[in-house]
Amino acid sequence: MNYSELADPELCMAVAKKWLPEKQHKFLHFRTCRHEGDYVEYLGSKYDPINNPSDAWPIIEEIWDELIFAEPSSLFRAETLWLETMRLYSCSKLRAAMICFLMMGDE
Repeated sequence: MNYSELADPELCMAVAKKWLPEKQHKFLHFRTCRHEGDYVEYLGSKYDPINNPSDAWPIIEEIWDELIFAEPSSLFRAETLWLETMRLYSCSKLRAAMICFLMMGDE
């Protein structure tokens, strides 16, 4: 699946469903707000690991080694999965980290 094509709320929901225990999935909901647009709600609060570092950090901490491990791509350059994802999809660091997190489950 190409996670880079998902809208932020869809990507947040995919991350939440992978990160949270299955019994917690019943507390996840899509919400629409006139001022904020669509978002994911978890236990009454907005869940947004794409834009909110406090939601993203526990996941980043868990996958840190995989994110920063550099594969030598040439004699003079090594590129991490995280950096490669940011460059390839022209996205923010948090969005790239969440895409990496989801891709790790697909391998």
